[in-house]
Amino acid sequence: MFLNHALGISAEFNGYSSLTKTFTFPATPNSPCPLGCTVKADGNLFTYNVGPVFKYRSEHFEPFVEALFGGAHSNTYQNLFKACQATCTTTNSPSNNAFDFVIGVGIDIPLTHSLAIRPAQFDYVLTRFGNAFTKGNQNQSNFRYQAGIVLRF
Repeated sequence: MFLNHALGISAEFNGYSSLTKTFTFPATPNSPCPLGCTVKADGNLFTYNVGPVFKYRSEHFEPFVEALFGGAHSNTYQNLFKACQATCTTTNSPSNNAFDFVIGVGIDIPLTHSLAIRPAQFDYVLTRFGNAFTKGNQNQSNFRYQAGIVLRF
């Protein structure tokens, strides 16, 4: 939704899934598995963000920048917690919710008043799952590429 010709508000909801991955935790006091273990787990990630979008509009192209803030939810840490409990004793309860933000740029090519093609959008996505299970804040930095059709209202 655009408030004027250049400034808008964007909201996005994304879901990601993962394959099963093997994790090795060393035998250290700060490890989620203090005796050390190797476990397998998978997980899903859902993000929900809202924030400002600045767009330069012309007849043939519309580049934009965005900064979106919100949260993330994942079951990865809970799956790791259950796998570690099966192989060793751990009492730290993981958090499945985190702060996240998205900063990105892209370009739209308008076809009609209500339809555009987005050939490229590049985003930096940061999630910060910090909890007792991982012994503090853990930043996950990712880059994301998106393309598609934009329906404009």
